Amino acid sequence: MLFEVALLTYAKQMPVAPLAAMAREHDTRVWRVLEHHVATARAGLDFSEVTQVGMDETSARRGQDYVSVIMDLAERRVLFATEGRDADTVKQFAADLAAHGGAPRTQLDQVCCDMSPAFIKGVREHLSEHANDIVETTGHCPQIVFDRYHVVAKANEAVDEVRRAEAKTRPELKRTRYAWLKNEANLSAKQREQLAWLTRPSMQLQTTRAARWRDDFNGFYNQPTPTDLPALLVLPSETLPAAAGQGLRPSRRSTLGRHRCLDEHPDFPSRVRAIGVPVAAADKGQEEALLVAEKLG
Repeated sequence: MLFEVALLTYAKQMPVAPLAAMAREHDTRVWRVLEHHVATARAGLDFSEVTQVGMDETSARRGQDYVSVIMDLAERRVLFATEGRDADTVKQFAADLAAHGGAPRTQLDQVCCDMSPAFIKGVREHLSEHANDIVETTGHCPQIVFDRYHVVAKANEAVDEVRRAEAKTRPELKRTRYAWLKNEANLSAKQREQLAWLTRPSMQLQTTRAARWRDDFNGFYNQPTPTDLPALLVLPSETLPAAAGQGLRPSRRSTLGRHRCLDEHPDFPSRVRAIGVPVAAADKGQEEALLVAEKLG
């Protein structure tokens, strides 16, 4: 028994292969011990109170070999893990949730994930009452929330796209990619000097304005409550006309329009959550999925 306790303790902190070598046991025995105790512990768990979950995939090893992990965001605990990263992983989670006292199609209020179409499809098919129906608004459907990392990554893509286009006529922008994309705290002295020079008003760079929009969007996540957001979202009156000179496609300009009207939306505070930027509702389609982090193009 003490041997198994030691295995369980060390397994939290290290991979099984070196653990087996340290214990002078074959790794298959270590796996059997772990699987037995994990299964025993999970058998008694109750998931009936879970309302917010987060799902993401991680690479198990080199190549296309992934494991999807689903967590209870309120209790900060892992609920389920399985191989793969497609819609079927959500189906498996729904079955496991039901096996532990949950109601997969009516219980969850929010699902946080990346922008994977597979995860979004899985939520609509297996965690909603109106599976496969993206128009019907009756019945329960959890709010889909895109996590901050992937949302900001899309904003960074937009900034870099503007920089690359503008660099064709403004050679001073060449070899400055990471100066624009890094967090301010991670900039080198040379990169800080580059930005100080490039962001001068006299430069009148489109990239500077795109980066400013991205930074303003990042301000979403620094607001203590949703009620503090409306003032943040009101753009100066000259911003929209200036978009035409930014080399931005219509989808980007329409995104700016959403910024301007969000604070007038009747249920605005309920549509923005501290854990991410919500899809308005999964059954309304992806056209309202993001504020500025939609796939630009």
